[in-house]
Amino acid sequence: MKKFAASFQRLPLLFMLAALAHAQTPQAEVGVPVLRYYPPTEYKGETQVWDVVQDRDGVMYFAIFNTVIQYDGVNWRRIAIPTSIVRSLATDAAGKIWVGGEGDFGSLERDGKGDLKYISLASQIPAEHRKFADVWTTVITPQGVFFKSDARLFRWDGKRMQVWAGKSPFGVLAYVGGRVYVSQSAIGLQEVVGDQLRPLPGGEAYQDRRRLNVTPYDEKRVLTSSSNGLFHLYDGEKATPFPTELDGFARQSLFYSVAALPDGSFCVTTTAGGAAIMEHDGRLRRMLAANIGLPNLGVYRAMQDREGFLWLGLANGIARVEVNSPISIFSRQPVNSVIRHDGSIYATSSRAGSSVYKLVPNTVSGLSELSAVSSGAGQGWALLSFPDPAGKQPNQLIAGTFDGVVRVTGLSGAKIFPELKEARPSVTSLLRQRRSPNRIVVGHHNGLSSMRWDGGKWVHEGRLPTVPDRVFALADGPDGSLWVGCGNGIVLKVDVPETGMADAKVQRFTGIDGANKNDFIPRTIGGDVYFAIQSTPPKIFRWDAPAAKFVSDHRFLMAVTDPEGYPNLFPFENGDVWSVNRSINEQRQGLFRRQADGKPQTDEDPYRRLSRFRKWA
Repeated sequence: MKKFAASFQRLPLLFMLAALAHAQTPQAEVGVPVLRYYPPTEYKGETQVWDVVQDRDGVMYFAIFNTVIQYDGVNWRRIAIPTSIVRSLATDAAGKIWVGGEGDFGSLERDGKGDLKYISLASQIPAEHRKFADVWTTVITPQGVFFKSDARLFRWDGKRMQVWAGKSPFGVLAYVGGRVYVSQSAIGLQEVVGDQLRPLPGGEAYQDRRRLNVTPYDEKRVLTSSSNGLFHLYDGEKATPFPTELDGFARQSLFYSVAALPDGSFCVTTTAGGAAIMEHDGRLRRMLAANIGLPNLGVYRAMQDREGFLWLGLANGIARVEVNSPISIFSRQPVNSVIRHDGSIYATSSRAGSSVYKLVPNTVSGLSELSAVSSGAGQGWALLSFPDPAGKQPNQLIAGTFDGVVRVTGLSGAKIFPELKEARPSVTSLLRQRRSPNRIVVGHHNGLSSMRWDGGKWVHEGRLPTVPDRVFALADGPDGSLWVGCGNGIVLKVDVPETGMADAKVQRFTGIDGANKNDFIPRTIGGDVYFAIQSTPPKIFRWDAPAAKFVSDHRFLMAVTDPEGYPNLFPFENGDVWSVNRSINEQRQGLFRRQADGKPQTDEDPYRRLSRFRKWA
């Protein structure tokens, strides 16, 4: 079987992601899971999906209109069923798929070519019981395979077909804890014992319950639920109300079903409000609705496969939700930079509305969302957390925006130098110098400036007059110099004196190894300065200080097969380096972990599934 990850399409938008498997965070932000939507045009079938199962080989099956659609992660195959609609599916220990449709039921069998074909069991049904409507539920038990319609309950043990004609419409059919539960609207909850339907003690509490569900709960009780959206725990003798945080949601959104998940939680589906995951004790864990990107809110079936993906059969298509993934999505809008400052996440963006955003919890959905900081409209680019060198003032969050340098406090921001009247104050990058920790170097769309903290206020130190170029990135050199990556293949080495940027001395490098039209992104790694370059082929240079020249150094390069690539490096304080390289058709990323001998070792496998997202920061 091919892995489902192979079917991912790399998304063109920049996503803001939190890959929390390898990070410790001061607070738990709650984002939306990664979701893959399969529209009917992709699987070439009808819209409504009634049931979902997985066979022992990991292949998925979906009940859609008058077909069973098979999906192996790459290819969709249609298996025609000679009935007007397929309502239910089940898979047994041998891997056989059982099918319940309108007025018929049977199984999928291999023909001489190895293809799956539908084999009806209609001929095994006594003639007087062959007229029935939809088989809403199919269940595998040690007693045999059960099929339930409103008027008939069938059991096929491989040799004999047992049929029960209901005194009133059948409701639930479930196999839980060794018991086969059924219900009839005029009788309540029953159990199949041999060939008999026996009323259960206290089962009359479930009379007239529409869309009744019985789901495993613990060793002594089952969780029951019905169309009124209320939950109960039944212990074999009586039903006890089980108040949950989903009661209102289930009632208002038109409750449909409950699926028990392997970790003890439950997925509650509705026909008008999407779905939700409920903890074992009734607390809400996560809403699965429009807030995670579901294209429609009718969810008829939920099933978690053995890989941990949650499949949702929708009113219009199929969704696969990665509920256990270490990846969470917080924004589908372009994000230019991101930082954690004093325990909170901030980001800059080019989208309309604001240049800076803060990740804050939504009190209704419980999700963390980017909330605009009142820092002025226009684009935001850089973020820097600045601790007071004297330790007397709180940490400051500095943002580089279209309107200049902004100080951000909570959800508000203010220009630091409102008195400056600059034609193009746009700030693209910020760097706190190591040798002058009270100074911030500011990269602009058209030059360089610096600002100094004097313990109580910021002092503007002026611009470097000889730099008309757009600045893309800044890095500290081991000798205290400043490295500046500009457009058009230009690199600057700047010596900034104590008096500030206006008196700095500049060395200008161009035409480095023929890369004269590309952007140079400098990064300080292990005492050296590296330069990632978008070129053909992609390259990384290192400044060789003793030889005073740039040398090719690809130890951190994630090579791609395309001739052109856009590499970037992000060093961490512990010496590790995050590397990414993308082209039009391909993207690779990984973490270079520093070993005891100082050499980096690549760790790529945990991050391969991030290749569908373009990453900038």
